[in-house]
Amino acid sequence: MKFWQKIFIYSVILCIIVFNSASIFIIEGMHKENIDNQIFSTMNEYENILSGIYFNFDSSNNVSLLDESNINNWLSVAIKGYINTDNSNL
Repeated sequence: MKFWQKIFIYSVILCIIVFNSASIFIIEGMHKENIDNQIFSTMNEYENILSGIYFNFDSSNNVSLLDESNINNWLSVAIKGYINTDNSNL
């Protein structure tokens, strides 16, 4: 094998290794960032739902907070409202 062929083959192998390594680091970084964004979005959504439920509890003075049937009714209304809102965004 001639010297220029060896240099060419080693250069190609080196480029492949460098580009693959860089690609792995970039993909891992983007994956971690996407997971962090999804966790942050989910936590915000959870807090919004929770604050809505507490707001509905606080807005009605005649509802006992400890009555399980009232809690189930409020939760079912909140969940139905959330599902309807979520489906309309599709």
